[in-house]
This record gives sequence, C-alpha cells and structure tokens, in this order.
Amino acid sequence: MNHIRQAFEKMTMPVCAINAAQQLVFWNPAATAIFGHAAEDVVGRPCWAVIQGNSLQGKPICRRHCPMLALIQQTEATTDFRMLSQGPDGVLHQWQVHTTTVRTTDHTNHLVHFLRPASAPNPAFALHLLGAVQLCAADGRRLNGTTWASERQLAIFVYLALNRDHPVTPKELQHQLWPHLPAEDVVGEVTAVSNTLAHLLNLANPVWQVNGGYQLPKNLCFWLDTDEFDKRLTQAADEPDPAEETRLLQEVVDLYRDDFLLNVPLRSSWIVTWRTHFQQGYLAALQRLSTLYEEAGELLAAQQIYLNALKTRPLSGEYGRSFIHLVEANATPSQTLRQCKRLISLLQSELEILQEACRQPLTSSDPANDEL
Repeated sequence: MNHIRQAFEKMTMPVCAINAAQQLVFWNPAATAIFGHAAEDVVGRPCWAVIQGNSLQGKPICRRHCPMLALIQQTEATTDFRMLSQGPDGVLHQWQVHTTTVRTTDHTNHLVHFLRPASAPNPAFALHLLGAVQLCAADGRRLNGTTWASERQLAIFVYLALNRDHPVTPKELQHQLWPHLPAEDVVGEVTAVSNTLAHLLNLANPVWQVNGGYQLPKNLCFWLDTDEFDKRLTQAADEPDPAEETRLLQEVVDLYRDDFLLNVPLRSSWIVTWRTHFQQGYLAALQRLSTLYEEAGELLAAQQIYLNALKTRPLSGEYGRSFIHLVEANATPSQTLRQCKRLISLLQSELEILQEACRQPLTSSDPANDEL
C-alpha cells in the first residue's frame, strides 16, 4: 500500500480517496495545487464539502450520501463521470473523473477519485449574481469588454441563465420583464442580448431558438454563485459537526457580496422574489453563525457576524438608525448581541411581508412594476 500511496503522491493529476463515512483519507499535492487546500487541512473532512463538484449544467453533484458510495461495497468497481469545479482563484475546471474501489491492508474499502482535466469543447463561465452582476471566463478573468445596452437586456440574460434547463418563450419573457412592451419587440431585445453575448463569450450562436422559445446552449457550462449559496446553506443545515457547520456558513456569508442583481434597478416580481429569498437565507446564515460563535464564547466575533446584516439594506429608516446606534453604542458584548438578535428578527419579518406582497397577483388597476 505504501508503494501505491507513493505513486498517487507523484501523479500530476489530483487524486483523493474517501472512506465509507465520506471522509477524505488521502489528498495528493496535485489536488492541493488545484483546490488550494493542504492535505493536513482536508483529511478527515467530508469530501463533498471540500471538492464542491457540479454537473456541467451547474447543478450540485457533490453531496452527503453520494450515490458513488454504493461502489465502496463492491470489489474492482469503476465508473467515470464529468464534473465542474471552481478553484480558490476563481478558475473553473472541467474534469473527467475516474473512480475505483481500493481495498487496504486492514480489509476496508475506499473510493479513489482520479481527476483528469477534460479536453471537451464545453466553454465554461462563472456568473456572479449576488451583488453587481459579474461574468468571468474559465480562467477567472472578468469579461468587461462590452457593456449592456440596457438593464433590461442584462436582466434577460440573467433570466435565461437561471432558467437554462428549458426554453423560455417570448410570452414568458414579456410577462416577467416588461408586460407593456409589444410582443413583436421581444424578438429585437433577445437578438440584442445574443449579439452582446456573442462578443462577450466569443460564441457564434449564444442564444438558441428551441421549440418556439429561447435557451442558452446546453454545452455551455455555468458556475452560479446563487446555486453555490443555496447548496452550502442546505449542507450547513444537515451538518452535525459544529466546526464544519461554521465553515459552511462562513462560505455562505462570503458568497453574499451584496443583494441579488444589485446593479439591475428593475422591480419585476421575479427579481424581488429572488432577492428576498437570498436576503432571508443570508440573515438565517448570519443568525446561526453568530449563535455558533456565541456558544463557543466568542462574543465579539458573534457581534461582527450580525453586523453583516447591513448588506440587506433595511427598508425602514428605523432599522437603519438602530444599526447606526448599535455600531456607535458603548454597550457590553452581551447587550449588543441582544440588540442584534432583535434587529435580525425585525428584518426577517419585513422580508416575509415583502415576499408575501410579491405573491399577490396584479389587478388591472395596479401600476406596472417593471419600469426603470
């Protein structure tokens, strides 16, 4: 086994091994170079929390109770699949993952993943929607060579990216973004979006016409911070280890650069609904993360976590003044924490009211909510 371990150590491709509890038991230097984690920092941690792999369509595939675990009970079992992951420097990686079962000298089975760089023609991009919209190439470069002609066209691109698993009809786009625009003008708006994307992504046909609707190409790989936000939040809720839960929640907080589509000043209900969803998730993460720090006796760290709630831009002046008073007050850490908890609760209540208002259908006398 030592000879096998030494061979894995010398491989230029990332190699890792996990046990039946999904804990990493081996991590070679090539994996450290790609993912940015030293072996001593990841061995013993859940594999899904470290690798954070997605399908080529951007959907999470690394998770607790992974279907791959079924192979660990079999001898000489192998399988291959494709995976997309993002390194700590923002670089996107596409992998051809070969998985095999290895039996050790203590008669226990482990799964070994070999991550070979994929040479497939699938272009990959990272799309950041929490905060100002940012589109990045696979190597981490921000694509800022072209500005969008209007916030509406940027919103169309975001809507297509969020609904990339199915064609979006012109009628749906019209309803979701500008119900008072003549239907025939939708085609012109989408054409403009396609032309902008063609320049940004260096693709000949970046918006497909499929079954009477519009869809981004299926071979186009997107990493979305919104997907990662929800994935880590779900993982944290299921995590029994406080240290691992703290780490996952901190990643949730770090992903939230600012409110969803911060630089798109449209008031369409789908934007408000998504924005409220992520605000609520962010506040819940802050609340739980601060509680974990408080239980560990780190009151100042708990207070600083709570103050991140300012990013959700409280709607009422009363809450804003309360936060300013909180920052300036010479209260004890325990008093400050109590005030923080009260304000978080008020913000959550306000977001629930806003979300409920978005669910109410418009009447014919209601003003349009899609104008700039």
